[in-house]
Amino acid sequence: AFALADSDEAARHTLVTGMDRALYEDDPESAQARVREALAVARRYARSPLADPHPLSNVHLGEGERIELQLGKTRIVLGYGNWNKKLVQLGRVFHRLGERHMDAAYILLSEDLDRAIVKEVPKASAISARLGVAKPEGAESR
Repeated sequence: AFALADSDEAARHTLVTGMDRALYEDDPESAQARVREALAVARRYARSPLADPHPLSNVHLGEGERIELQLGKTRIVLGYGNWNKKLVQLGRVFHRLGERHMDAAYILLSEDLDRAIVKEVPKASAISARLGVAKPEGAESR
């Protein structure tokens, strides 16, 4: 269950992080069940409309048996259970962020599905991404 993966392997497989080797050795059945649950959440996410615009980097097994997703630079704390409803809620959060041209450092979804805590960060604009990177065609160096 524990392996060092090179970048090619990591790109081809779902990476599950957060499992302590001691936990695995002490209770392999429970540890395997947690990994299976993490992989099931990853499969649900991959089938959701969020997967293309927000690719999954890895699934993290957090404290208290919660499951977290890493979507690029955004950490999503899903908690435990109600995966389909939480993915719908996550879609609403990303929609609202998009309306405000914002991104998120992290999103913490509530267990009651009524709230989310979001650490908003400015979305990199196309203009700022180009600044200083390339000169307009025909521009002279000074």
